[in-house]
Amino acid sequence: MFRKLTSIFRSNSKTVPQIHLAAFGKHPGWMDHMDELGLTTDRLISLRRLLYVEGINSNIDSGAWRDLEPDHLLERFHHIFVWTAGTDILIGRMWSSSDGRGRKLYPMIVAVHCEGISLENALDLVLPRLEMLESRLTATDSPDEVRTIIHATEKVLTALTKQIRVNGRPASEPGYALRQLVQYSELGPDHQGLHRVFYQIDREMGDLKKSRSDSRSSAVSKAPSHHLRLPKCGERETEAATLWLRFLSDLLPGPPPVLTFLPLDYDWVDLIIGVPTAKQLYCLRVTPQRLPLTTEIPYSIDSEFIDQTNLVISKAGA
Repeated sequence: MFRKLTSIFRSNSKTVPQIHLAAFGKHPGWMDHMDELGLTTDRLISLRRLLYVEGINSNIDSGAWRDLEPDHLLERFHHIFVWTAGTDILIGRMWSSSDGRGRKLYPMIVAVHCEGISLENALDLVLPRLEMLESRLTATDSPDEVRTIIHATEKVLTALTKQIRVNGRPASEPGYALRQLVQYSELGPDHQGLHRVFYQIDREMGDLKKSRSDSRSSAVSKAPSHHLRLPKCGERETEAATLWLRFLSDLLPGPPPVLTFLPLDYDWVDLIIGVPTAKQLYCLRVTPQRLPLTTEIPYSIDSEFIDQTNLVISKAGA
């Protein structure tokens, strides 16, 4: 479980850096779901299908969020997300929106597919532009202006990629994330929160440990996906996302694809390991009163497992 394999944070040095920007969902400029803009890669097409059509739409149609108690329902969509799969990175932002008829159940989503760029460089490059993009898109109800803004933003991002070295920042050494995480009080005293994270991974993710890292392989696509809700360790979204992703890459073979959601203005991170389904994407509108953090679930963990986990923490230099 703890063997370090290939890191998802290494970019393919043979890949010329590329950026592809897409937008879909609801916007006041359209009477229903907006025209799909920029879905030019298989990864972006898969993102729309898995996140929007099969995930968000399924939870809305089933009434999964509608039937929640008020203190169990997150007020709105307002998330940053990162999807790592092999050397591909998708970074996006979504927010509650409406169509031209005023229907407000669905969000608008913008996403960038990054190729040949390290995760850290991609986050630094993309996240500030997506924040500005949200501000500009929510200020207009013109479809033509939306198209113009999307196109202009993609041109800016493409130009900026030329200033980035292909390899970007090097991947961190094994154990780096664990050494950083143990410093956060959000994980509880005496590594208690980490014990619970290790326990859930060991107990529930054996199927993923047997899968290959290629997210297109039949092994990964057929393996059940898993959800972890964890404290947002880090002052910046980039730090919170990379720490937990690095932690998982140290533990899980491959590693498998991971879709990370950071709800803005809240203090937790949702990670979906494997191919996301509607069941895992239920987390998007659910508070910890309904779906608690893994670090706060009172598992009955035997002393032998705790000793093994503490040894792993110690060997990492934490």
